[in-house]
Amino acid sequence: MKENSSSSNVGSRSRLSSCSPSHHFRRIDSHSDSNSSSSGTDCRLASRRSAALKAMIKTFRPVLPISYVQSELAFEAAEECQLFLAALSLVYTGTDATKIDCRQSLAVLANF
Repeated sequence: MKENSSSSNVGSRSRLSSCSPSHHFRRIDSHSDSNSSSSGTDCRLASRRSAALKAMIKTFRPVLPISYVQSELAFEAAEECQLFLAALSLVYTGTDATKIDCRQSLAVLANF
């Protein structure tokens, strides 16, 4: 009987993994309540972005382009994305900081 329950869990996991975390973020963000307070919305938005970024860092290896993060997390400007990422102490490849080093950044995921 235990085998049946575990096999049903595997099926539900595969259905859940078919939806990209970043696309789930966009769907939630696009349906957010426009009547809610702006500070509450900002906190929820930052929390959702952090969760989606964690999923991207765990998924992408060895590097994650900042341009992809900006588009998937629905930042309007590159500067806004850079400010969000600067607060997270991520590790970047090279000196231009255009790509996140996913392997090195795994260590800081617990901090956000």
